[in-house]
Amino acid sequence: MQNCPQFVVAVHAALRADAVVVPVNPMNKADEFVHYITDPGTTVVLTTADLVGIVAEASARLPAAQQLRHIVATRFTDAMPATLAPEEAPSDAILQWLLADPALPEPAAGAPTHLTRWADALAAGHVAGPHTAQPDDLALLPYTSGTTGLPKGCMHTHRTLMHNVMASAIWGFSTPEAVSLGVVPMFHITG
Repeated sequence: MQNCPQFVVAVHAALRADAVVVPVNPMNKADEFVHYITDPGTTVVLTTADLVGIVAEASARLPAAQQLRHIVATRFTDAMPATLAPEEAPSDAILQWLLADPALPEPAAGAPTHLTRWADALAAGHVAGPHTAQPDDLALLPYTSGTTGLPKGCMHTHRTLMHNVMASAIWGFSTPEAVSLGVVPMFHITG
């Protein structure tokens, strides 16, 4: 996903579900996405409606045993209020891009992939099971850029993420009331 509220929700939801987050550059194409599905053994992708076709295409290129099991697609406006104050409304062209709602692609016959809209996933009302992740369990697997071959996953545990978050807060004199502007891509380790 591009930077959006759903990205933050998706990361926290995956961690709460004791899953591993594999943040991926939203500018990747299907050829590149195949690696991000096969290398870490990805089974679920949370993405935006404008990118769901690329993700589905990458999955469809794989043997059924390696294909994604679920793709959840959100529209950027899923995190916006139903009506916007005129002073907060973006230009018409940007609003149309935000409102874009391409049809979810049909999975190939016999494909194991299920496609779900973000709003439908939230409305399903699933309750998280007991949280079982431990400090040294894998939590985040960002990938290198692949300048010297295929991108490689960089393993981060819950412990190393917690250290990074707490050290950054202390170093930056952050408080619970702090408001920050995130300008780097959230899929990147800096984000």
